Amino acid sequence: MSTILVPVDGSAAAMHAVEFAAKLAQNDPSLKLHLLNVQSPNLYGSLIEGIGSTVPLHQILREQGETVLEPYVKALEGRTIAFDAQVKNGRPAEVICNYARDHNSLRIVMGTGGTATSNYLFGSVAYAVVAASPAPVTLIR
Repeated sequence: MSTILVPVDGSAAAMHAVEFAAKLAQNDPSLKLHLLNVQSPNLYGSLIEGIGSTVPLHQILREQGETVLEPYVKALEGRTIAFDAQVKNGRPAEVICNYARDHNSLRIVMGTGGTATSNYLFGSVAYAVVAASPAPVTLIR
């Protein structure tokens, strides 16, 4: 089964990307969508650890990622589309590109924001993914 990777971050643009990818999968039943949320421990580590939490950081990040994935999963449930949803930890662009490579993704479909030039036009993660991706990238606003 061929895969389309759809990284999601909780944004409306990511929901648009999920809907776009779902249309592709509806038109081609051989496609499977892989929803991926990447949690970055570097962003949360100093905020969470050391403040008396007894919950391990990796568990907190997993739970946050599952919360982010929830509306996207609900949007696909009940449709005749094959999909799965995963949370990974690490640097978002690096994890996305590695996941696409490891799963032989045909395409990455991801939401983007930003309004200025350079990497701000697409968002820094999207810009880095476009630069390093092993597969074509479709950016959705």
